[in-house]
Amino acid sequence: MYAYKTLKIEIPWQLVEERPDVLNLVTRMHLAAEEYVKRLLKELTGQEEPKLTTEELDRHLTPDKRELAHRIIEEVFPKYGLRKYFANQAKVFWRDVVFHRAVPLNAQLRVEDERDVGRAVFVDLKSGVLKVRRLQNTFTVRLKRQTVEWIRKRIKEGAKLKLAFLSIEKRRGKEPTYGRLYIALVFAREVAPVEPKAIVAVDVNRLDHGIMVGLIVDGKLRQTLRLPDEGVIRELERLHEEISRLDEQAAREADPARRRRLEERARHLHRSGLGR
Repeated sequence: MYAYKTLKIEIPWQLVEERPDVLNLVTRMHLAAEEYVKRLLKELTGQEEPKLTTEELDRHLTPDKRELAHRIIEEVFPKYGLRKYFANQAKVFWRDVVFHRAVPLNAQLRVEDERDVGRAVFVDLKSGVLKVRRLQNTFTVRLKRQTVEWIRKRIKEGAKLKLAFLSIEKRRGKEPTYGRLYIALVFAREVAPVEPKAIVAVDVNRLDHGIMVGLIVDGKLRQTLRLPDEGVIRELERLHEEISRLDEQAAREADPARRRRLEERARHLHRSGLGR
């Protein structure tokens, strides 16, 4: 079981202006990921663009769907001029592409003097820089002091750099435009599953408006509690019957003054019941 934390680093706009090839590539990666996800989810659900929770997505993206995902990637990515590296990365992390709607890049974190193994994203804490490759030319972003401190905290927690994403800010409108660029670093650390000492089970009964709460320890029911208690339930039932009687009487009453008094009395009892 893993716990994940993500760091989002904005690419300075000056660098983007100097390197239009970067903006162009990331835009194509974004469009390819969007089309891939849309087609895959339509194949899996029959809907054009379903809104699924993380849990629902997880249930759909089972290992037996990998071959289908790979086929769609092979069809979609060449349309956007993406080289073999990006398609291969998307195939390896086909689930991550769906969850993040971005093409993942392999990444390496250098803390001391580790050898650079040529990953697409190279984070060098010693020099305080981040390099992005697999472009026409490598570009470098200088890391802020707070960013380096954040990464070092993750390392102390036992986390490792798992993936990196080049993402883009999409401005909605009749004609979508693309603006700020970001590099997202995903850190993961292994955590032990939580072993609960006890479980609190709650059962809501709509028939009598009661709630039963049970404490289960080691698979055995140790204690139960009813909320609200039976005395409160009986009083609420009495109020409900009295309000119903007053409403019926007010509906039959011809005298306006008497009808108003009956309605006011019913409203008073209703507020009394809500106060409980």
